[in-house]
Amino acid sequence: MPARKKTSSMLNSLTLGQVTALDREAVNGNGLSYYETALITRSTVFHNQISARVGNYVENHDVRLTFHEQDFAGSCTCQKSRKICKHIVALLYAWLNDSEEFLDVDKALQEVKKMDKSRLLEIIENILRQNPEYAELFLSRRLSDWDEIDQQIE
Repeated sequence: MPARKKTSSMLNSLTLGQVTALDREAVNGNGLSYYETALITRSTVFHNQISARVGNYVENHDVRLTFHEQDFAGSCTCQKSRKICKHIVALLYAWLNDSEEFLDVDKALQEVKKMDKSRLLEIIENILRQNPEYAELFLSRRLSDWDEIDQQIE
């Protein structure tokens, strides 16, 4: 897996052994088989966070993992009572095996910053026409991410 400049060191150093152990402990080894049969789309990486839509033809769940020091916090829309579900484990396997397919949000933001205003307005218009519920995202104040808060504290 190629290291990414601004991706967290814990995320870059994640091993198959760690994920396999978590898989066995949290979901009785069902994470690997789910990863092998699941559709994993919209996979992204941004600093210390990976996310994707994980599922199959019947159901899809939005999964997000945020890595912090030697631990991570995960969320999944399946809302299983366990802290770690098979969707979270499948995302970890995807990161280990397919990280080059994850959209690097930091690189995408760098490209967006180079665009001229008319092109940006065109993109925003397309987004809002297809997803009018996103309008409030463009009108609300941006909140800091965990990694940005950590940098402010240091």
